[in-house]
Amino acid sequence: IVGFDGTADADKAVKDGTLAATIAQQPDQMGKIAIDTAQKVIKGEAVEAKIPVDLKVVTK
Repeated sequence: IVGFDGTADADKAVKDGTLAATIAQQPDQMGKIAIDTAQKVIKGEAVEAKIPVDLKVVTK
């Protein structure tokens, strides 16, 4: 079983073997990209329609 969101409970479950892995989003990276993108829009610069943010796979 693999979880999503990388919560503290999910991290614990991975460590004790209840979950094989959890996929953690990167909220700090998402926020930085959002601010950088907003600044580009304000300046009239072109931005991508979709901007992927790396996920982190947490395993033992």
